[in-house]
Amino acid sequence: MQSGTYPLWYSIAIVLFINLLVLFLTYALFYKLRSSAKIKTSRWTAGGAIAGFIILTFLELQLMNRYSPTLESRPSYKSVYSFYNDLQYKRFDAAWNLLHPDLQKGKWHGDIELFKKGYKDTLRISLLAIMLEKEGSPASNDYVVYYKDEVTCPVIPGFEQISSKQLKDFDALANSLNGARTLLRSEKFDVSVFDRLSLYDLMAPNRGARIAWILDNAPNSSPAGKKFEDVFPQKRTVEFISAYEVTTQSTDNGWKISWTTPIILKD
Repeated sequence: MQSGTYPLWYSIAIVLFINLLVLFLTYALFYKLRSSAKIKTSRWTAGGAIAGFIILTFLELQLMNRYSPTLESRPSYKSVYSFYNDLQYKRFDAAWNLLHPDLQKGKWHGDIELFKKGYKDTLRISLLAIMLEKEGSPASNDYVVYYKDEVTCPVIPGFEQISSKQLKDFDALANSLNGARTLLRSEKFDVSVFDRLSLYDLMAPNRGARIAWILDNAPNSSPAGKKFEDVFPQKRTVEFISAYEVTTQSTDNGWKISWTTPIILKD
């Protein structure tokens, strides 16, 4: 397995080594070699040991910046970055290979074509930020990922801008929900799948695309040849910020994404 974390002793060892190197150079230059180094600017001049101290301190900072471990150097970070970068450029096969086999089986039944269908309405993904949330163990890291999403979605009448609705709108929303349910039933859809939708699915800015994907891909949910967008043909393009908690796991084949959990944001 590959290590994705850097223990405390690793950073301490780097700092200690660089400081010992600077100490050795200071001794060699100003005690053995009698250096007469000089620094001159428009406002001040430094010579001898002071100049050497400034020069070597600058060298020390450069070495520490060059060799200290960074977030971007973590193998687990690279896997998360590569996954969303592959999605951004529609390299779905490469993105699929960065998912843990258990996640592939659990969420997409091991079917890469089902994975690709989940992004058929996605016009653009722009990665914004990746932050380390938690180091669970040397073999597991958790990240928070933010990206800008642009998708085309079927419009469900009455549910436009639902996140800005108020409690006084509850009866109207309930009527819209019942109307959508009745229409789907009349078109021979299995409304029990619709009834099991989460509130997040209804609140998500891309709710139309999410609900369409769930109903169109649930076993025996829709009649043969019929799609959700056939019932709700009107579409709109939405842009929104997506946020996910992403868990990575070290495997014999490198770091893989083992779980993703959406963080609900307003549209």
